Amino acid sequence: MARIAAVVLSVLVIIVVLLQPGHQAGLSATIAGGNEQGGTSHHLSPLERLLQRATWVIGGLFFADALAIAWLTVH
Repeated sequence: MARIAAVVLSVLVIIVVLLQPGHQAGLSATIAGGNEQGGTSHHLSPLERLLQRATWVIGGLFFADALAIAWLTVH
């Protein structure tokens, strides 16, 4: 059951992350030192804020599920 949840959460994380719009030119801007605000959400649209929160929640659930699978494997 936990492994099925891990697969579902993985797919959800991928979908939510891909739905988020980019704020920079990509990896080249990161390497070149782009002027990013460090993840502040005061200038995000309501949809972007929702996607950002969904990413954090689903990522947290995925992490908890991964810990549960590890614990169940050991015990």
